[in-house]
Amino acid sequence: MYRRPVDIIGYCLGAAVGVGFAAKCPELCKSLTLISPIGIKTSFLKEYKVLLRRYCVGEMVIRARSSILAENQRSHYFNDTERSIHWPLLQKQMAMIQFQLSSTPGYLGALLSTYREFPFRLEELLSIVGLHSRPVLIIWGDRDIICPYKTSIHKIESLFPNAYIVDIRDCGHNPIFEKYNEVASELTDFCMANQA
Repeated sequence: MYRRPVDIIGYCLGAAVGVGFAAKCPELCKSLTLISPIGIKTSFLKEYKVLLRRYCVGEMVIRARSSILAENQRSHYFNDTERSIHWPLLQKQMAMIQFQLSSTPGYLGALLSTYREFPFRLEELLSIVGLHSRPVLIIWGDRDIICPYKTSIHKIESLFPNAYIVDIRDCGHNPIFEKYNEVASELTDFCMANQA
């Protein structure tokens, strides 16, 4: 069985999955990179999640909102104009949502299940993982409104006192698309610095 420690990189919900892995198997997590991490606050889940948790009501709400799911991807970006360098990637992302809506019967149900069951508030788990001595990199767009940077960054700093935190300027929730070169550079430098 493979038991060598690995570098974990997670974006958004994947960041929460990475934190869960690091908590459950600390000896297998060599380093941890969190990009636009879910776990402190999420702007889209206040009253909305209350409705989605109610059976039948949740199904009706998610169906009613399905027509705007693809277009809502634009809110993940600070610059969502057609002149932006990442516009082709944003178009592909919206097309993928449309394809899943039209071709994958279980897509809306899976999305609804995620809203209902995923533990979006992870402060206790983050506090445990944040005290571990492993190297941690946190990359976050300073204009993220999905996982609100402005109201969450101080909490992340206190939960991960030894983390290297990179604020990507003029960037929304998806820095991987919106500021690819900066993210790639930070990831490469971090991984190279932690090779042993």
